[in-house]
Amino acid sequence: LNRLRIGGSFANASRKIAVRRVAPMGDQGAFGGYSKGKGNGKRMRVGAVRGAASTGKGEGKAFETKEAERTYWLEAAKNGQLQWASAKERRADPEIVLEAVRSSERGTAFRFADAALRADRDFVLRAMEGCGREALLQYADEALKRDKDFVMQAITQCCGDALTYADDALRRDKEFVKEAVRQKAFALRCAARSMQADREIVLEALKASLDALDHADPVLFGDRGFMFEAVQQEGLALMYASDDLKADSALVLAAVKSNGHALSHAKGGLQANREIVLEAVRESANAIRCAADACRADRVVVLAALRQQRQQFRSLPGILSHLRRCRDDPKSRGKGWRGYTVLVHVPWSFRDDPGFMLAAAREYGLAIADASERITRDRNLVFEAVRRDGEALEFAHKELQSDPELQPQRVAQNHVAGKGLEAPTFMVAAAARMPGGGLEITMARMSGETAIFKFEDDDTFGNLASAVATHFKVEGGLVHLLAAGEVVPPLDISRPLSAMAMADVGDKKTCAAGGDEEGAATTGEELARQ
Repeated sequence: LNRLRIGGSFANASRKIAVRRVAPMGDQGAFGGYSKGKGNGKRMRVGAVRGAASTGKGEGKAFETKEAERTYWLEAAKNGQLQWASAKERRADPEIVLEAVRSSERGTAFRFADAALRADRDFVLRAMEGCGREALLQYADEALKRDKDFVMQAITQCCGDALTYADDALRRDKEFVKEAVRQKAFALRCAARSMQADREIVLEALKASLDALDHADPVLFGDRGFMFEAVQQEGLALMYASDDLKADSALVLAAVKSNGHALSHAKGGLQANREIVLEAVRESANAIRCAADACRADRVVVLAALRQQRQQFRSLPGILSHLRRCRDDPKSRGKGWRGYTVLVHVPWSFRDDPGFMLAAAREYGLAIADASERITRDRNLVFEAVRRDGEALEFAHKELQSDPELQPQRVAQNHVAGKGLEAPTFMVAAAARMPGGGLEITMARMSGETAIFKFEDDDTFGNLASAVATHFKVEGGLVHLLAAGEVVPPLDISRPLSAMAMADVGDKKTCAAGGDEEGAATTGEELARQ
């Protein structure tokens, strides 16, 4: 009784209560005479036109013209009052019905439309335009529910739930359902149970959405063959697999190759399997957080994750701006914030180890953002980080951020390879000051190939490295230099060449390393091996 709309105030049981006509319960607010009011939230009357229509007064009302009568019912339809229009001409008026459908919840006012409109293919599709009106398909003519082209168009235009109201024969039609899930993955939940257990159809739905597996028959999740195909399409499908299959190393390996985060669903100790974890971090760097402690303490695994993270960094133009905001404004970090790189998931000792951090910086320059303070003060290490990623200088210690040799533009022009970096080695075989001014330097490769270069008096080792890399067409542009029996470090490129040549001034070229040329070559070879 509390669903009834009653006129006037409540009276005691001894008095008559005049009860007005009531809209179906499912249509309260859409067809009834009440709407949510502002302020106290009580239901309130929404207008005289609506009230008149709800009492059926509109049918007996006198109108001056037919147009005035139609305008009246069009306004009533906007308030969801189509059910009170008893005249066929109004229920068959496309504009009035369309207004009623659009104003009713999920378009259920369509059930009051004339049969001719409910059988009109184009009108039904027009009425379904917009999200949430697929339910009106249940009131369409039965012939339309059996029409494959019509139902498919309804699914494509509205949503997969439209399949719910199609004829049962269509919901069991494999080819039709397959095309339906291809258009809208969630059509799977409205298909017949036999279709939800069909491997081919479920895999087709999976291509569009992983969540489509929520509506697949659970029997498939224990089928190893099916799950192999599923995880190859989307690695996270592993979450639906049975516990036995989650402990299957071959299946888990296939899953992490597709999506590294599938590692979080592995069982049976597979999160400690080095081969599987390596494949996971190569696909997605942050998958390392799902690995067992032993793998997160494995340097090879960590460096592989950093290498992958740099690739992801380069593919996301806005990530640097995000990192800057996180660095400058702690409030923008969010609850899940832990750090800038995957190093936050590894033991702290790694982040304070100069040897490891040098290798890390060469994989991903921004790794220094999560390093200890003493690492960010290491000039040589920061240089390697900036060489890899120029933006890394922003995360170095403030004392180094203004260092001229560490500026990204300067580092990009530096052709001297750092310690431990794989690059061809060249040694100064001879150097002399020329009588007319300038320097003449002979450079030799370990293979014996030589070349003579001429420089100005104020040229530096940086100019020498650049000339050697260009002349010998060195891939990557980086070279190791040996001069006067010593390895030239990258940060010494500003040192003048004249200091080396001044040791042996004469009319003839002399060996900068000291002694004869054979002795110098031997020294160079030994240094190169070191």
